[in-house]
Amino acid sequence: MNPKYAPKTGDGRRARVIEEIGEVLKAFGKWDRFGSGSRHPNGGMTNAEEALFELEDLKGAIDVYLPDVRAIVHRDAAMAASNDNAKKS
Repeated sequence: MNPKYAPKTGDGRRARVIEEIGEVLKAFGKWDRFGSGSRHPNGGMTNAEEALFELEDLKGAIDVYLPDVRAIVHRDAAMAASNDNAKKS
């Protein structure tokens, strides 16, 4: 992805992961329907090449978004622990 277009917020990074998931599903749908070696009638990559390309894009999007998810998990765990301590008081 061109860094100029990289999402700048957690919501944007999550949206990119969702978009890439859709593209992976589309690529594998074409592979299953038409075969791994099939190409669009106008040329281009094979369905297997397209699936690989989209999987690599998805992996990149996930790698960028994982720190956001980890931070949210840690924040939520800390909030839950704080709430549990408040209830005990």
